[in-house]
This record gives sequence, structure tokens and C-alpha cells, in this order.
Amino acid sequence: MEDTARREVLEEAGVHGRIICSAGYLSFGFDEHTEMFLMEFESLADTPAERECVWLEMGEALATLSFDNSRDLLRSADSIAGSVQ
Repeated sequence: MEDTARREVLEEAGVHGRIICSAGYLSFGFDEHTEMFLMEFESLADTPAERECVWLEMGEALATLSFDNSRDLLRSADSIAGSVQ
């Protein structure tokens, strides 16, 4: 599962990261869910021009997300990150 998460972050955002811990799950329907991981940034990778990686302040990131469960997960990950620093 962790290898898949690292690969997805690399493919989707062009970022290499180190997994710190599980951040929780996002549900997508009755029985579909995805585990999300808190990661530490390691480096940028070469990415295709159609992929854009942006860095946002917490408030901007929360405003960008469309779903309440995504915002809740981001807040939880932020709290976890604050406790492991």
C-alpha cells in the first residue's frame, strides 16, 4: 500500500516523498475507501508540462478542496504533522 501511495504522489504531483504515517481514509460511496498518508517532501521530479505542482498555505488548501471529508482529512494530517515535528 505504501509503495502505491509513493508512486501515485510521484505520478500525480511530481514529488518524491517519505511516508510518515497513515493520515486516515477517504470514503467514496458505500464501500469504496482510500487510505491517505502523511508524507514528508523529499524532492521534485521531472514532470510532464501538463502536470502542475503547487504549494498552498493551509487556508488556501482547505478552500481549494471540494468535499468536507477531504477538508477534515487535511486538518487531521496537519494536526498529526504538528505533533511529529
